[in-house]
Amino acid sequence: MTTVRRWERREGLPVHRHLHDKQGSVYAFQEEIDGWWERRAIPNGHGAGPGARRRTFSRVHLAAAGGAGAILAALAAMAALSVTSPATGVDGEYRFSIAPPDAAVIGTSALSPDGRHLAFTASGPDGTKLWIRPLVSVTPRAVPGTDEAAFPFWSADSRFVGFFAGGRLKTVAFAGGDVKTICDAPEGRGGAWNQDDVILFAPNREGPLFRVPASGGVPARVTHVDRALHRAHLWPEFLPDGRHFFYLADSTRPEHHAIFAGGLDQSPPKRLIAVESNAAFDGAHVLYMRNRTLLAQRFDTRRLELNEEVVTVAEPVVRQYGIDHKGDFSASRTGVLTFRSGGTIQTRLNWLDRRGQPAGALDAGDAATTEPVLSPDGSRAAVSVFDADGETLASDLWLLDLVRGGRSRFTFEAAAEFEPVWSPDGTRVAFASSRGGTLDLYEKPASGTGAEVLLLHTEHPKHPESWSPDGRVLTYASFEEPTKYDVWMLSLDGARKATPYLRSEYSEGQSQISPDGRWVAYTSNESGRLEVYVGAFPLPNGKWQISSDGGADPRWRGDGRELFYISTDGRMMAVDVAARPAFAAGVPRPLFEINVMDLWQDARNHYDVSRDGTRFLVASPVENTKRLPLTVVVNWQGRRSE
Repeated sequence: MTTVRRWERREGLPVHRHLHDKQGSVYAFQEEIDGWWERRAIPNGHGAGPGARRRTFSRVHLAAAGGAGAILAALAAMAALSVTSPATGVDGEYRFSIAPPDAAVIGTSALSPDGRHLAFTASGPDGTKLWIRPLVSVTPRAVPGTDEAAFPFWSADSRFVGFFAGGRLKTVAFAGGDVKTICDAPEGRGGAWNQDDVILFAPNREGPLFRVPASGGVPARVTHVDRALHRAHLWPEFLPDGRHFFYLADSTRPEHHAIFAGGLDQSPPKRLIAVESNAAFDGAHVLYMRNRTLLAQRFDTRRLELNEEVVTVAEPVVRQYGIDHKGDFSASRTGVLTFRSGGTIQTRLNWLDRRGQPAGALDAGDAATTEPVLSPDGSRAAVSVFDADGETLASDLWLLDLVRGGRSRFTFEAAAEFEPVWSPDGTRVAFASSRGGTLDLYEKPASGTGAEVLLLHTEHPKHPESWSPDGRVLTYASFEEPTKYDVWMLSLDGARKATPYLRSEYSEGQSQISPDGRWVAYTSNESGRLEVYVGAFPLPNGKWQISSDGGADPRWRGDGRELFYISTDGRMMAVDVAARPAFAAGVPRPLFEINVMDLWQDARNHYDVSRDGTRFLVASPVENTKRLPLTVVVNWQGRRSE
């Protein structure tokens, strides 16, 4: 029997929806209570037809709200939610979409445990902020005081949101109020918040998980990273008991990636799933991604064991590889699921002039191409090409011919190779590779022939950054507790000795040696957020702050008289500098808005600049993938309310 729905709205009264059978008889109604819907059956003889019974609703698929009709449809679907009470009696699955705010791009998102609200970050003309959207509304709101917010997560009672910003872990009430700083988290990679007001979080993209009271305090280590296998524990998710949790053990070797179950009591963790993905828990299932497919398995929370049956939930789903295998999905404990449909967020190379206008097309193929670095003579570019068609993420280096066109593969290992750096004479390329179990430094002739040479192996991951003009020094960033990211110098003549250039309690990186070899530009979070600085080189005798309101990824003009960087609100900035007789810097001025993936301390090479400073080679996300809407699925498990 067909279900017909009719809406009644009366001034000053709750909203009611009468449910009719095909003959028009009312067999039930739903009443809005505090923004949510309770279903009430009507006994026989009170409007119900002789065959009245609880109906099974047909599945509803709704597009993104793009007009009045779509908005009303989305509200209608939300009115049918069974997220608050099994007594609603709603069966089946309901879907609708949430589009990004006007002129903004959604970053990462998290559903509240009760399934009523969605927290997400979005970047727009006013920078990146935390937004809250009630699922029964079509209007999200930005939360004041949440500039640079990333990776939101909810308290167990769905009243507060935790997030990372400016190198700190912060919290705010979802209904509004002051933002509270909890502790340092230089490069936060996910958090979870249990019913005892304990926050479990990854303060860095390298290292273990820590716990801290939600009221603030000194973090205490919870997990121990086995450096022989892994480099980090990321993306924690509490189980219902508030004592056990999921996390991703991240590795430089694909075969060691896995989701584990751990405990606050630091009991031995249990390896669950060999996959490189974060995990979510909906009260019954663990959800995770394999390649671009979102999967689910039932999970026994007492035994910490999985049911062998694997269910495909959705495909393809976005994987944000730029942020450590973070799948773009979230689940509540009430049967609500969100995800963003599409493949990997793609990037393309574009030439832009100083006004941000297109200045020439560049065909780099169909894969995700990132980290462009121009050769010293500007005739070629080395890039990282990411491929996720297999079970794991892989990347290789390719060389692009900017004069005649065409491209050629430069590295061929099964391990990940990325972060290319040209030698000053253009004959060699240094890069990072995970083939030895951690990120080590290698070099190879730029001709593509000849053996690859291991430059430096240590137990800590290393990121090559800049080659001195005389060819004698390679700077790189290395992560090591407790000093986090530091800038090091590797001597390339003789014994290849590594010595620290900057090593402090803060994170420093993205180093770029000036064309005359006397200075080095770098970023540091010592002020509480990323800023660009310049220091003397090779000895750090003095420093000058270049950016004035946050910045990252510095680059020198070929003559050393101008320095470029990306501001945290997404603008390409330029600063006039004088290097003789002493260093001096002018006032930063914006050139144009730049569309790049999020700026992190450990991310680099979003762009490069021609020697004369007139053109910028930018790795930009493809617009139609960056603005993909979020899909919301209610009763995704297809469960029935009995």
